[in-house]
Amino acid sequence: MFDNLTDLPLCLGLNDQVYDVLKDAILQHKLQSGSKLDVNLLAKKWKISRTPVNDAIQRLMMEGLVSVIPRRGTFVASIALEDILQLLDVRLMFELRTAELIIENMRVEQLHELKQLLITLDNLLQNATVDYIQYGQLDMEFHSLPVMWTNNQRLYQIYQAQNFQWYMTRVWKSSAGQMEHWAIFQAYESRSLDAVQQAITKHIEAGKASVIERNKKEC
Repeated sequence: MFDNLTDLPLCLGLNDQVYDVLKDAILQHKLQSGSKLDVNLLAKKWKISRTPVNDAIQRLMMEGLVSVIPRRGTFVASIALEDILQLLDVRLMFELRTAELIIENMRVEQLHELKQLLITLDNLLQNATVDYIQYGQLDMEFHSLPVMWTNNQRLYQIYQAQNFQWYMTRVWKSSAGQMEHWAIFQAYESRSLDAVQQAITKHIEAGKASVIERNKKEC
């Protein structure tokens, strides 16, 4: 049942090993939304006790990646349209505040790091077959780095928790979204807070419109 899960990395404590493997499997869509997480089977696969598996699942529940349905079991979370739209509103508030906190103190090497990420994303989009997993991970990193640069650990942790839920829905590419990424970068490069916040708002509102349109096509 869980043949596509990797072995546990030995460099971490057992609880962290299980948590990281399950989280990566969810974010890389090896475990799809709605997949049941059977604690006994997972413990048997890795030849460990149930305790670290239960601990990992509790952590994933706190991040919204796993949900428990009474009398049925534990499942990889499914995210409804309204939930996605609300998550994007939360992201917008986080990223607008982030811009306020970092705009005056951004270093040249930080701008260079963002630029290199965007160049990598450009290269991915030019491929005939796009690696959606890598695209999504780099997309998330582009948005997460400025939040990390606030040096506010609580802000970053909360942002990452909701960002992982959003990432679960990001399985398609967007050339228009990539152009918006460049607009955000250029606004940061200009050191204009208004320009950054306008670019971020445009990007996330476009994301909401895209999600709504995609949902209509799937209905």
